[in-house]
Amino acid sequence: YHDHIDNAVIDAMLEGAEAGDRLGYAWYLLPLARAMKGYSMLLNAFGKVGPVPEGMNAAAALRHQQFNQAHCALKEKVLQQAEAFHQQNGYRAPYWELVRFAREARESKR
Repeated sequence: YHDHIDNAVIDAMLEGAEAGDRLGYAWYLLPLARAMKGYSMLLNAFGKVGPVPEGMNAAAALRHQQFNQAHCALKEKVLQQAEAFHQQNGYRAPYWELVRFAREARESKR
């Protein structure tokens, strides 16, 4: 069931992206993210895995962090609405209702 909720949140986030929503990041964290990327490159040279994956630049890592935070925030709201739906109706919300909850949560965030 949590997979359905994750998928509904992703669907709503993708709809937002198509409508022009952007994933930003705090610009002042970019130097720190670049340092972490350098540290990751050093670890990769010794066969270890660093905090920023190979092929991902520092800005992408910050956007990924922002994506995770937005996803968690929307998911929490959807979980609350899904629980209320379950209490009211006696059964779990179908997928289309989960998507509607996610859309409403995304719209309220704007």
